[in-house]
Amino acid sequence: MSPGSTSARLLISCADRPGIVAAVAGFLRDAGANIVHSDQHSTDPEGGRFFMRMEFVLPLAEGERGAFERAFARDVGDPLGLDWRVWYVADRKRMGILVSRTDHCLLDLLWRWRRGEFEADVVAVASNHPDLRADVDAFALPYHHVPVTATAAMQLVEQGKLDLDSPATRWVPDLAGTRVLEGWDDDGNPRLRAPKASVSLSRPWIKPCRPRRRPT
Repeated sequence: MSPGSTSARLLISCADRPGIVAAVAGFLRDAGANIVHSDQHSTDPEGGRFFMRMEFVLPLAEGERGAFERAFARDVGDPLGLDWRVWYVADRKRMGILVSRTDHCLLDLLWRWRRGEFEADVVAVASNHPDLRADVDAFALPYHHVPVTATAAMQLVEQGKLDLDSPATRWVPDLAGTRVLEGWDDDGNPRLRAPKASVSLSRPWIKPCRPRRRPT
């Protein structure tokens, strides 16, 4: 990839109809992008759901992302009724690993992460057993032992030994950095704020989060 170029991935889902691939590819061509990989699938060519993942390289500065995405929404996304989002490879994701007692998959993931094979940063490992703490310590990563299952937790609640409304940071300190998505600025960047209430154990069990589509 040449200096000044941006590698990005476009994810799309929508009602299937003719012209989707042509419209997306045409927009990217006109924007100066080079498509390097594309996958698409329809559940049914008549009345089905269409899914596409397209990877491309584009001469785009970070400050130009918002204008690029607004143009895509105006010219392609809105007219075709697409649910879509763009992920820029330079924006590394934070990744947590959940593991039980077996170590081979965990160690394979950690070694591959250390060798730089993932476009993400592993920030923690959580397990319902303490067995693999030493292995994770060798990679200088936090290891969270969470031995309580949902059934056992509800039994503890009934016995008055566990308060589901107490802050979850007591067991998972990393949750202290949780931020809430408040909206998007004019350039399409997320606006984050501190939560108005502490994250509690009752929230993931009793009030599951619903996925929210990014506004276009």
